[in-house]
Amino acid sequence: MNQGRGFTLIELMISIAIVVITLSIATSAFTNFVALSRALRYERSLNNAEHQLEYIRSQPFGSVPPQVVQAKSDGTIHLSQRHLVEGTVEVLNPKNGREVRFETVSLKDGTLRVNSAMAGKKLVVDYQFTLPDRNESHFVRDDRTIQLQNRPVIAIDAVFVADGEKLRELSDYELSDEGVLTLPKLRPGQLVVVDYLGEEYQNRIEGEFLGPRLRARLLPTETKRLVVGEKYSGGWRLSLPLFKEQIK
Repeated sequence: MNQGRGFTLIELMISIAIVVITLSIATSAFTNFVALSRALRYERSLNNAEHQLEYIRSQPFGSVPPQVVQAKSDGTIHLSQRHLVEGTVEVLNPKNGREVRFETVSLKDGTLRVNSAMAGKKLVVDYQFTLPDRNESHFVRDDRTIQLQNRPVIAIDAVFVADGEKLRELSDYELSDEGVLTLPKLRPGQLVVVDYLGEEYQNRIEGEFLGPRLRARLLPTETKRLVVGEKYSGGWRLSLPLFKEQIK
């Protein structure tokens, strides 16, 4: 009767060594992949933040938060920016810095309404808002679609197609839940540029008034500090500051 031959100690040690080496190679490859992915996300986030900073730099002093605005006769206030961040809107009386309650707010459109007692009065509205990722470029695929990178997509701001050396805005497109943009009237190979809001990479712009020695103030001054904060890999880790002064 034949008996099966077992492993010798040397064979067992060699087998264990092979498994350890294989696991170490796999772990190293995975670690390198994670590091590379994180670096690419950081580079994309930095690029987005720089674009947002250029936008903020181009805006007039009075159109970035905190804003001094005048409520209309029905108490409505139209802010200069859209896509407000939930929970960040605050209305103050510029004379005494006291908080003023507002009745409704549309985060997407940047509008709110205060009570009738404050109608027609000047108020300070502080808020944070987001800006779309700009100039993401794609060539139309054979099925007349493109795949947006920053998913899930919150809102499309604008879609352009390259027409010679110019960009022509499109209105005929359809967005799927997976971030696929269908462009039925375009040909495969055409260049498309999209400005849109996405969930994975997202910026947040906030501001404050600055007084003497650059100290934060609640009431209006002639200097503001704006910060563009860019989210990547699950946290707010990138911020670029900008100082603006009111031009007399």
